[in-house]
Amino acid sequence: VYNDANQFLEIMTTGNPNNRTGWGNEDYDRLHAASMRETDPEKRMTLLQQMDAQLMREAPVAPVYHYTRIYLIDSRVENWGPGPLDKRRYKDVRFKAE
Repeated sequence: VYNDANQFLEIMTTGNPNNRTGWGNEDYDRLHAASMRETDPEKRMTLLQQMDAQLMREAPVAPVYHYTRIYLIDSRVENWGPGPLDKRRYKDVRFKAE
């Protein structure tokens, strides 16, 4: 799992082949380029948050669907919690000793 906000934000950069909206913004692209060069994690997160805020303001996409899953989990199961993108680290899942 690639746990980085850029995974979702980069899609909306101008010219990205996955950006099928036709939307483009020079400021957003500039923020993205700066975030990719930034080595300080806190400063980089600030840049990514600014990109996210710009997407929310301009709203070039309107997500209308969200996947859901239902699991029936035995009460003895530990470490089942989801990670990013609802992925599970099965190597950490255990049964409680009784």
